[in-house]
Amino acid sequence: MNKKVKLISSYILLFIESIIFCLLILCIIFNRTFLNKDYVLKTVESANSYKTLFDSIKTEMSYYTEQSGFEDDILDGTFTLEEVTIEFNKFVNSVYDNTDIKIDSSVFKERLNDKIDKYIEKNNFEIINEEEINKFVDKLAEIYENKIKINGVPNYIKNTIQKINIKINKAIIILSISLVLLVLINMFIFKRKDLAIIFYFTSFFLIIMNIYIKNVIDLKNLFIYNQVITDPVNLIIDDVLLLFLLMSLVSFLIGIILSIIQKDKIVKNRINTK
Repeated sequence: MNKKVKLISSYILLFIESIIFCLLILCIIFNRTFLNKDYVLKTVESANSYKTLFDSIKTEMSYYTEQSGFEDDILDGTFTLEEVTIEFNKFVNSVYDNTDIKIDSSVFKERLNDKIDKYIEKNNFEIINEEEINKFVDKLAEIYENKIKINGVPNYIKNTIQKINIKINKAIIILSISLVLLVLINMFIFKRKDLAIIFYFTSFFLIIMNIYIKNVIDLKNLFIYNQVITDPVNLIIDDVLLLFLLMSLVSFLIGIILSIIQKDKIVKNRINTK
């Protein structure tokens, strides 16, 4: 093989190896963040989304209590932050595990009925239409369930998230094997052992991606459907961008170390030949 062609081919392979290595890092980061249920739940807690959801439920219910002639305090004690947290965690688990979930509003309905009975008794009201009261309770229970399930918006995610996870895991395996094979080809066929270039290229790609995402996405004003989703997603994106920078730095440092090792080997070889 012509030396010039061989040299160009080796550099092309190094570039391809860098792309594959970068994609491998991206798949691993994506797998450990957006596709990681435990990580997502911790992020939801860090974003205080449980409290945001609790307040959102109570606010929407208040509109109906006012229209129905009840005072806002009739909702006090009908559901708690802890209960909302438990039910929302069930929902997130169902999305990631692709299982059916039914939000339990029975305790809420029982407490609300009890509060209504006491309210009526306290104000000496006569129950004119019990069916309307039942509709009122059912409506608030529906709000409770739908708010926790984010009004069913992530259902399409629930149906595909496991498939995405499987594909990402397969991609990690395929990319890893491809990278090893290409490195071996470059080392033994094209005699290129300066692997530092792969890490330098990878570092460059990750920095470019970090800058590109920050310029394309207005992270400060990013809003996804509602605040319950938006806040944790913003935190996850921040973590991902930070991981890009960290992996870029690590990759660059590994490149420097490999360059130093390669240079030492060249110097020693020259000394030995003399």
